[in-house]
Amino acid sequence: MSLHVWPGKLLSGIVIIICGFILFNIAFMTAAFIMNTTNRILGLGENAAPHIIGALIFLLVLAVLSWLVYRSKQNKLIKATALTVPLMVLLTIVGMQLYEQPKWVPFLLGGAIVTGLSYYLYKMKSPWEYYFAVICVSIIGIVIMFRPA
Repeated sequence: MSLHVWPGKLLSGIVIIICGFILFNIAFMTAAFIMNTTNRILGLGENAAPHIIGALIFLLVLAVLSWLVYRSKQNKLIKATALTVPLMVLLTIVGMQLYEQPKWVPFLLGGAIVTGLSYYLYKMKSPWEYYFAVICVSIIGIVIMFRPA
């Protein structure tokens, strides 16, 4: 591969990292809005834990938006960047649900999810941007999981 290709790949990687971070924050602000609104509609207190209905609505919205992005004719960079959101949400949910378990339990389940997704991307002959997005999200998840409290 020639040297003049690397600046474009580097720029693509930076776009995936920065835009993925922005999308991740937007997704969790949206989740908070949907869950808080659901709690208000259900008459739950302001400090109540999010009701499962709010979480399911958020996951449905995320699933529909993700499906629309992947079925669109957007370029691979946009699709790879969009992949960071559902993957990070899924890994975050696994981490939150298994918080009381030994660290190897959510690590193993998260690893199985990442491995399964990577295999799917391989079978679909996906471009390198998708793998890069999966690796970045995986590294972020591992850092968050093993950071000192």
